[in-house]
Amino acid sequence: MELCGDRIGNLRADRDHHSFRGVVEDRGATVGAIIGTGCRGCLRHVYSARYSTVGMLSQGRRRGAGWTTYQNARFSFAIKYPADVFAIDTGTASDDVRTFQSTDGEALLRIFATKNVAGMTPAKYRRSLIAGRYAGVDLDHAPQRKFWFVLSGTRGDKVFYERVIFSCDTKAIHGWQMIYPSSERTIYDLVVDEIQRNYTHSGKGGTRCGGG
Repeated sequence: MELCGDRIGNLRADRDHHSFRGVVEDRGATVGAIIGTGCRGCLRHVYSARYSTVGMLSQGRRRGAGWTTYQNARFSFAIKYPADVFAIDTGTASDDVRTFQSTDGEALLRIFATKNVAGMTPAKYRRSLIAGRYAGVDLDHAPQRKFWFVLSGTRGDKVFYERVIFSCDTKAIHGWQMIYPSSERTIYDLVVDEIQRNYTHSGKGGTRCGGG
């Protein structure tokens, strides 16, 4: 099967510059390679091929085609996520916190937004998460920029990925967290990449803060 003009091979990518993470060694079919080359139309074919190869996800989750958009007008951001994967809405914890679960209960997507009432800087808030929520965990991916940061790693048999974004005036915080099985990381890492690629955030006048 030809995929985007055979632009697939042994690829390495830094998440800060490309839309997929980790190392791709399989010349066959990988969603990350397709996303990285910008061939969005091929996505459905690769999802199916990779899911079939790994054999870990149910038939209903193979294509990842049922993407929907969560939009938060109050905090001016939108996140597109696969509703066919995260099919269970566990209920609204508050007006600005939504949690979705996979049908098998093994993966979780949490979208959150809040006012920065404590007046924390991104660096200080990052340190508080590392010392608290992720205490004792080895981070394998933790880029930091002026208005956002990512914390990702493994705890037990689960992988976590949390992206936190500050508004341009740092008076508000929003982002998302995903937790999923290490055994299915090949698949869910690609979901993380797609969510990030389709994420939008606007400041005053529709502009986006500098630094990412």
